[in-house]
Amino acid sequence: MDFDLEKANASLDSARAEATTLFEMVAEFVILDDHDMVLANGILGQVKEALAAIEAKRKTITQPLNISLRAINAMFSDVAEKYATCERQLKKAIMDAEKRSQKEQDEALARVQAGEQTPATLAVAHGANVIQLPKNISTRKDLAFRIVNDDLIPRNLCSGDARKIKIALAQGIAVPGVETWYEDVVSRRKK
Repeated sequence: MDFDLEKANASLDSARAEATTLFEMVAEFVILDDHDMVLANGILGQVKEALAAIEAKRKTITQPLNISLRAINAMFSDVAEKYATCERQLKKAIMDAEKRSQKEQDEALARVQAGEQTPATLAVAHGANVIQLPKNISTRKDLAFRIVNDDLIPRNLCSGDARKIKIALAQGIAVPGVETWYEDVVSRRKK
């Protein structure tokens, strides 16, 4: 069954006209007495019924689309998850290699400073074994956090508004009720 958007839009013409009429009627509606209150109540009932009817019509259109979208997402999910897992594993391997290389160089520098002057130690200390990242790959540490106690978060941070908390933390402000740490991030730019 094909969906005809223009036909569906045309079927809303009478509802659109009624909504426009009601909108114009209530735009400056002021209740001055009991009669006006009864009138407002009646119009409000019409509006709520019309909204329910429009929502029901919208759902008849969107429900099959949502079912199809869920089926499509399910169809791709196993492949996408495998690629996502590959990405996580490769990024972890890159980060681990960089950390290991840095650790080896730091240890060699410490040995050189302690007096060990062998050619191998000097070479490692001066970066001979340092694994070089390709130019389109970079690593960094990002501040991460988790709310551990909502009650301790200051009111100006909207009791747990993640965006505001992240801004405060980035500005170096300690936020009570929040645990922080740094996460390693590997980024790859397209060449």
